[in-house]
Amino acid sequence: MAFLASAGMWLFTKVQPYLLYIALGIAILGVVLVVLGKAKSLGRAEERVKSLERTIEAVKQRKRIERETNEALRRDGVSANDRLRDKWQRD
Repeated sequence: MAFLASAGMWLFTKVQPYLLYIALGIAILGVVLVVLGKAKSLGRAEERVKSLERTIEAVKQRKRIERETNEALRRDGVSANDRLRDKWQRD
């Protein structure tokens, strides 16, 4: 048991001058990992925003096309009942 204690003390005396550098290296590594994690998180958020923007554009285009179609059908004299039935069949 005394051998392990003396071996541990010997190792500590050899490493002691470098403990500050080791602690600094661990701290820098931790900061780098946090920054990379945040960057990944921000990338996902940006991807979600772009996806929502594409969805909004698709909905706007669908509503515009539906509005134009309904106006054309109204001009052609198609009744509201027929337009509603057609809308239900499309959905």
